Amino acid sequence: MRRGQIFTLDALLSLVLVMIVLGVVINTNESVMAEINSIMGWYERANLGDNMLDVLTKSAGEPENWESNLSGLKSVGLRSINYTYAVDYGKLIAMVRNVNLSSVKQSLLNFSSWKDFQLDIYLTNISVNLAVSTSPLQVQVVNISYTYASNLSEPTFRIAFINGSLVTDEGVINSSKAGARWISYHYKDVIVARRVYYSTVNVFQGQEVLAGVLKENVPPYAELEITVPADESGYVIFSVLDGDVGKALVVQKESSTSDVVASIIEGSTTLYSYTGNSTAVSVPWVSLFEEFNTQTTVKIVGMRVYDDTFAGTVTMRDLNGLGVLLAPRLEPGVLKLWMWES
Repeated sequence: MRRGQIFTLDALLSLVLVMIVLGVVINTNESVMAEINSIMGWYERANLGDNMLDVLTKSAGEPENWESNLSGLKSVGLRSINYTYAVDYGKLIAMVRNVNLSSVKQSLLNFSSWKDFQLDIYLTNISVNLAVSTSPLQVQVVNISYTYASNLSEPTFRIAFINGSLVTDEGVINSSKAGARWISYHYKDVIVARRVYYSTVNVFQGQEVLAGVLKENVPPYAELEITVPADESGYVIFSVLDGDVGKALVVQKESSTSDVVASIIEGSTTLYSYTGNSTAVSVPWVSLFEEFNTQTTVKIVGMRVYDDTFAGTVTMRDLNGLGVLLAPRLEPGVLKLWMWES
């Protein structure tokens, strides 16, 4: 065999080996790149959900007081202005109640990069439980129940968007998640600065009309006025939280011509009773929120409309400014976010 032929065969074998090695390297690189792309995709999706929660909870929004003037809203944010480590309850409620408003909706969709998402909001619940019987009307304060946000089985509020539209049907939400190309889950513990106060408000059943803490005692001249329809009979019952004591405020008008009577009840005992005129009655705030030692503690307070049998409007009005004494109560909350791509 000639030397030229041997060289040609050696070269051919070397070329085959080089091609095999190159093939292995290319295939390995493609596999590595696919794995890298997969990891980067996961990281991007994880960051997207975390970033949405961070933007919501670490920004006060634009402008910072957007909840008081929604027409000027540019960007939603939940951070409290005065308590920068906490979520502002008023902003949270404004977001939930106005989620279909164009500016609120646009902010949330921008935060999610227009991905589908479900945001569940869990808030600590403090309830004064009452037992009520009628004919005649009798009210008893049963107990106070505390349920922390982390122990709630159902969210206090839920916001879900699919394909840019607000969705409230749980079956539709679950079906969309089940068919998603990918889905990510995110969890965030928050502190909620909860302060609910109205100088004047028309009340409705189930409404929270007061929440916060008192750092000072209420002056004896400060009063709460309840106004009821002039030509009706009926009653409105408020559950009242006075520190670690549960109470009931019962405002009753027995006939269309009788005077309005307010009673403050603890357990089954009537502590105080006040009589007004045919349309209104005033109650000293201090009979609802009694004196405490301001040097050693603050007092958690709250009021909620338990029942209202009047057909017309019932109005409560703060006389002499309880609002200046009321600070937010700081409570644990939880945000849970699912984000996915259909």
